[in-house]
Order: sequence, then structure tokens, then C-alpha cells
Amino acid sequence: MIDDGHPWRGVETMLPKSLKDMMKDARYASEGVNTLRGDPLINDGTLYDTLLQLDGFTSNKVSERYKRNSAPKNYEQALLNRRAHLMDILAMACHTGDDSVAVLAKIRAFNQANPAIAISNTSIIRSLGARASYSAKAEGAWCSTRAWRPKCVRLSGMSSSQSFALGNEGSGEG
Repeated sequence: MIDDGHPWRGVETMLPKSLKDMMKDARYASEGVNTLRGDPLINDGTLYDTLLQLDGFTSNKVSERYKRNSAPKNYEQALLNRRAHLMDILAMACHTGDDSVAVLAKIRAFNQANPAIAISNTSIIRSLGARASYSAKAEGAWCSTRAWRPKCVRLSGMSSSQSFALGNEGSGEG
């Protein structure tokens, strides 16, 4: 948080709870209860709310607002996780040669229920291609991004020949 332009909130997170509550209380009293972007979370904070925070408790108004704000994001993340899981299952079925008919039926049902984030044929082909490319680069089921590979190889103590097997020819690393 400190690097993101929120130095006091960063300090808050590092302090023991009692001091953290005091800093948060001071922030609530001076700025109000705001998001990290500075948008007001509640507009009608009271002295009671700040005193509760000073004592280490979050007011019911603030707590309810956090719940209301996080519910749609949690739902969205659950849908995205389900989408990724279906793609993983399909990729595994293709990789192992298992029957993918049942998985495709689940994908069709997901697509009907969630057309905004439907799994298209294009996204399936792209995903399978990316997975195949990744697997082709893997060494012993391990693969790193091209940018990190030289450092990972150096830190792991691999020899140059092992590094070449990971696709680091001419990188000067090893």
C-alpha cells in the first residue's frame, strides 16, 4: 500500500492491532470512511462509529457496506473460477484422451447461464494451444516465463546444459 500512494494505510497494516485501530480511528475522524480510491464508503459517519473503531470494533454501518460492496465481486469471481475450472477439465480430458462429451455439455449449460462470459470455440482453441505450448517448454513438469527463467535457473543451481534444455540458449545465463 505504501508503494501505491497510501503511506498511512501501509503503516496501519504493519502496526499492532491496538495502534492500527487508533490510526484507523484518526483517519475515519479526519477523512471519513473511504475506499482506497478515496470514494466515500459511508457518508454519514458519526462520532459513535469512530469511537467504536478506536475500541477495535467496526460499526455495523461500515460492516454492512463492506458486505454489500463485496457480494457482487465475490459472485463474479466464483463465475470466473467456474469458467476456468471447466476449461481445466476440458483440457485434461483432451490431454488424457478421455471422453469430453460430458464436459462440453457442462460448458454449454454454463454458456447458456452466463452468456457475457461464455466459453467460445475460439477461447477453447486458444487455451488448448497455450497449454500445449507451455507443456512443450516444460522441463520435468516445471516451466517459468521467459523473463524469469534465467534467474530461476541461476538460483536453482542448474548447469548450463540444463538451462539450454529450458530454452535459454544464448541468454548468457546458466
